[in-house]
Amino acid sequence: MKEVFSNGAERGRGEHETELSRRFGVSRRTIHEWIETGQVDRDLEGGGTRYSPRPAVEHKLDGYKGIIAAAKPA
Repeated sequence: MKEVFSNGAERGRGEHETELSRRFGVSRRTIHEWIETGQVDRDLEGGGTRYSPRPAVEHKLDGYKGIIAAAKPA
């Protein structure tokens, strides 16, 4: 079944952004952004918005991993 987000139809039925976000599997902020930017006719067949993983960041202790590993009792 192809599901399409249409702000006029959804909001006309009195549905809140929270209810819409649960139904479409996206965050409330995404629903709010779609409404603000006029992207109200969305094809959600693919399951909504997909987020990519965040890039890896260096941790404070990364430089000391060798020392910590050497000091750890076996």
